[in-house]
Amino acid sequence: MRNGVDRDTANRIFDEMMDFASYAFNKSHAAAYAVLAYRTAYLKKYYPVEFMTAQMNSFIGKDMGKISEYVNYCRQRGIKVLPPDVNSSMAKFSVENGSIRFGFAAIKNVSESITGHIAREREQNGPFKDFFDFIRRGDQLNKRIVEGLIKAGCFDSMNVRRAQLLAIYDQAMSAAGNDRKQRATGQMSLFDMAGADDIAADAAIPLPDIQEFDKNTLLSMEREVMGIYISGHPLLEYADELNKLASCSELSASDGTGKYTDNQKVRLGGIITSVRTKPVKSGNGLMAYAVIEDLTGSVELAAFPSVFNRCANKLIADNKVTVTGKLNMREDQNNTILVDDILPLEKTSVSAKLYLRLDMQDAGLFDRVKTVLSRFPGNIPVVLVDGATRKSMQAPRDLYINPSDAIIDIMKEMLGEENVKLK
Repeated sequence: MRNGVDRDTANRIFDEMMDFASYAFNKSHAAAYAVLAYRTAYLKKYYPVEFMTAQMNSFIGKDMGKISEYVNYCRQRGIKVLPPDVNSSMAKFSVENGSIRFGFAAIKNVSESITGHIAREREQNGPFKDFFDFIRRGDQLNKRIVEGLIKAGCFDSMNVRRAQLLAIYDQAMSAAGNDRKQRATGQMSLFDMAGADDIAADAAIPLPDIQEFDKNTLLSMEREVMGIYISGHPLLEYADELNKLASCSELSASDGTGKYTDNQKVRLGGIITSVRTKPVKSGNGLMAYAVIEDLTGSVELAAFPSVFNRCANKLIADNKVTVTGKLNMREDQNNTILVDDILPLEKTSVSAKLYLRLDMQDAGLFDRVKTVLSRFPGNIPVVLVDGATRKSMQAPRDLYINPSDAIIDIMKEMLGEENVKLK
């Protein structure tokens, strides 16, 4: 104030200084962070494969959702993430010929001691020749571990189908276990003395001639045991549609200062990865919590009883859906989408439009048309044509539709078949 600043302004400046001091760094601390930021940026720029490998390893056993984000990031930038393999994988993610090899430790039920045993056995006695050789040499394996390795695709490079291995692995492990017991007790026949290779050949079980699982089933298995789709993604064919919607990663990370704000109406798409229900406190029905994942990440959904009763048949794990709802931000909790409606995720033609001819002066009819359009949100533009003047206008973005048979039939009944065209 002695310098000529009025009291109110001086108080405001001092309050800002106090707020800043609550999180500001001193110079040495800021300099250390600057050095770290520079080094990190340098490594990411000039050693992207090694950098992303280290990033994934930092989240093993902590957050598979974050690893999934990194895998998708790598795919978008041309960095291959190779599936786990019994003859190539290390305990953690590793660099392999310019690509990233998935690590054993990121597979469900595979402990660090098992990954060490597999690596040592491979190093001391050479690569595993086939599935039965792996089972014979894996005396620390159990059925849950082997099942997980099969579902993760660890034996795919041996030219066998996962369906075949899942059909016989139990029998193969029992045979290998019995063989180890006999050798341990010295109960070996003259034929056994011919060598371990002959024992392995005798212990091998014929693979059944059955077809491989379909692609979606294989991907579902991978997610079950790794928490991530590794050999592909069930949403890749919907990439164009998803690019027009809000992304899960943006919604989950929003803090109200950027593109999305609290209570904002949003539309997103993806695949349902988990669903759980619980009774509401009033005792009047169930509500559901689910997780939806797209190609960028995941976010939680919350469906209250009225919505859950209407959409329960779509809110199922592995369903591909589009969701309309409000972004709910709460301190110390993850962002959630409060669901208003759920529809199937469908591939659509980019050039398609729905043309509706009607009397634009009929306010009641116009309102009914808008109400119906809002019930079928999607990516297809709607063009409204005035029946009297033949002038046309494109409806607002929030009235774009998912062109299902249901909405086409409703519109034809409301406006007449000749006044509804999808082209």
